[in-house]
Amino acid sequence: MKYSLSYIICFFAFFAFLSFVSCDNVPRGDTVGPDIPSMDSLQVYLDKANKGDVEAEFIAGVLLQSKQSKQDSIKAFEYLKSSAESGYSPAERAIAYELLDSTSSKYNAKEGIEMLSKSAEHGHLRAKLELSDFYFEGKNVAVDVEKALKLYREGLEGLFKLANERNSKAQWILGSSFIDGSYLPQSNEQGKVWLKKSAEANNAFGQLLYGISFLGGESKDFNSAFYWINEANKKKLTESYAKLAELYRNGFGTSQDINKAFELYLEGAKLGDQEAIFSVAYCYGQGQGVEANQSEAFKWYKKLADLGNVSAQNNIGAMYQNGTGVAKDSSEAFKWYMKAAKGGNSLAECNVGRCYASGEGVEKDLTEAVKWFTKSAEHGNPQGYSALAYCYAYGLGVAKDLSKAMYWQDRANIR
Repeated sequence: MKYSLSYIICFFAFFAFLSFVSCDNVPRGDTVGPDIPSMDSLQVYLDKANKGDVEAEFIAGVLLQSKQSKQDSIKAFEYLKSSAESGYSPAERAIAYELLDSTSSKYNAKEGIEMLSKSAEHGHLRAKLELSDFYFEGKNVAVDVEKALKLYREGLEGLFKLANERNSKAQWILGSSFIDGSYLPQSNEQGKVWLKKSAEANNAFGQLLYGISFLGGESKDFNSAFYWINEANKKKLTESYAKLAELYRNGFGTSQDINKAFELYLEGAKLGDQEAIFSVAYCYGQGQGVEANQSEAFKWYKKLADLGNVSAQNNIGAMYQNGTGVAKDSSEAFKWYMKAAKGGNSLAECNVGRCYASGEGVEKDLTEAVKWFTKSAEHGNPQGYSALAYCYAYGLGVAKDLSKAMYWQDRANIR
């Protein structure tokens, strides 16, 4: 979660965090939750969960969630709910975010805050930090700076204490917080210090994030990136497959091997990683590392589109519009473009405008076309710029205005 508080909070963090290292007043129950094992361990945890083990219920729930099928999601929620009802703070946090997700059928902001509060009260350090955000910003609760500062301080104190006690999960959480500037002043140097500790302690997420840290900035180190991301992948960390595949695809830190890249994308996709799913679809569409197969490309884009990925939804729209990998269907194309557009995809917004302009898949309506072209342009899409410029130049759906036409076309030409 990106931190977005005022200067006073950053000031507090910067001058206070040094004292946290030696803090010794953290409650015994403070935790960041268990590390989540690979999907291979699912049956082991299901067996334990079915015997009432609350930690196993939580882990089984998280693993089932990552499978992303409707049936698995239902079962995942049941396990997480059972664990949460036993007072297990990581499960309470997981349920809280299900309830706080406005796109979820279970959305209930009031109950979500209550559950996140329970998790924080039961010692979950990330829940404390996250709850502090809600109180600082008045999201679903009344602004309470005093309570927010208390939660914020307790959360950071606990994280530093656990990290200094060699808790590798706390170490990678601190490392990532420093690197992305969430809850702590942004510092790549400090971030890498903590990620290195986690990676060397054999934590898969620590290894992945530490490896990724070598890919940014001016002094990239592809060999180190490959080494650590590969270490994470040896543990079958779902998120590592696509990252490692990118290194093979580009020949960074290893010999270029697009076939190996596709194999890794496919393994990650089968485990439910959305980045990997998108890449598998793209590879099938472009014939990269695998023989081109538009039907397979459509299948994988559709899987991702059904999960709400707006880029995949836009691509599905294009495939229906062009009859690529699926029978041509203008109405279906418009439907998927609209889904992606409502999700904020700027290219899909332009495509919706084009459908209205041509009457393809929907009744022709130039006024609606201009509305969607404008949305696309305002969201920075070059194709939206050009389409809007054309409408102003010829007075299509809007009063002719050459100065506005030139303005938007100039924007389109600056790339």
